[in-house]
Amino acid sequence: MKKQLVILGIITLLVAVGFSGCTENVTNGGSKVQLVDQWVDVSDSGFESLYKGKIKNVAEEQIDVKVIAKFYDKNNIYLFSATDTINNIPSTYTEEFSIRLIEWDTYYKDIDHVEYEFQVS
Repeated sequence: MKKQLVILGIITLLVAVGFSGCTENVTNGGSKVQLVDQWVDVSDSGFESLYKGKIKNVAEEQIDVKVIAKFYDKNNIYLFSATDTINNIPSTYTEEFSIRLIEWDTYYKDIDHVEYEFQVS
């Protein structure tokens, strides 16, 4: 009986620790920034792509946002990241970001999809 209680206690502790940081994840912008739209503009030559989007400041203060685009292949294997920074976004404003990739960037031709993260300061 004691062994089962100890195991149950350890499992409860591990679950509590696992969920302890989930209320506000600043790395992902938390509740301060919202991804409104995203799209990709490919040049006519196909040698350049612009990964663009719009983010909205939903905080009640001016913020700076670092947009981190994480690129993955068709097997969901991480390839690389690229960033854009937008400074001094007033509360309630929407701003556009743009991340430029060119054909000779490593793994350019292997990109299948992108995921965005936001660091807010």
